[in-house]
Amino acid sequence: MFEQNVNETNPYFQRQDQWPWQRGQSPPDPNKHLKGFFCAILWVVIIVGLVFLIVYLAYRPPIPRFDVSAARLNAVYLNMTYLLNVDVAILANFTNTNKKVSVDFSYIYIDLFYGSTLIATQHAPPFSTARSECKYEYVHLVTSQVGIPLEATQRLKKQIERNDIMFQVSINFRARFNLGSPLRYSYFLHSHCTIRVAGPPAGALIRSECKTNQ
Repeated sequence: MFEQNVNETNPYFQRQDQWPWQRGQSPPDPNKHLKGFFCAILWVVIIVGLVFLIVYLAYRPPIPRFDVSAARLNAVYLNMTYLLNVDVAILANFTNTNKKVSVDFSYIYIDLFYGSTLIATQHAPPFSTARSECKYEYVHLVTSQVGIPLEATQRLKKQIERNDIMFQVSINFRARFNLGSPLRYSYFLHSHCTIRVAGPPAGALIRSECKTNQ
């Protein structure tokens, strides 16, 4: 009976069944470890970003350059006055203008236009270029019975008479810069070229103007 009274009146025994935060301490945060994990991930991302930025500023890789080095118009004629038939081959030149890093080219699509009408398209296989290297790709574009507007047919007839025929070449591709594994980055580029060729059978390239943009 005496021991029971002591336990009931002693503050130490009265608080044995209480949790620590019930004795004036703060309760544990259930999200403490989760917050620490996200903070660690954030710091890793920041550090990797800074390293990538430093490497990029050190190399400053310019965008690759594309142009049409040569072309040959094998055939061009109209059926029923508005159905266009064209056979043209071009020698595409992909140039890695950077002196410090290699570049991988992929997802290469070449489109041929007469005026605003898409008349042929072709895909080129992926390849790599070393520092300051040029890579040539032979591309054969053939179109058959593609309808073009009346205005375009009249313009084509005049160009054939002058022996100076104009086409538009559009190239879309991805360039990946190898700054050293695993530091690689890539983006898609678009090149637009205007080419002027003589009529067949000579069909030689007269002039080519190209511009490449991101």
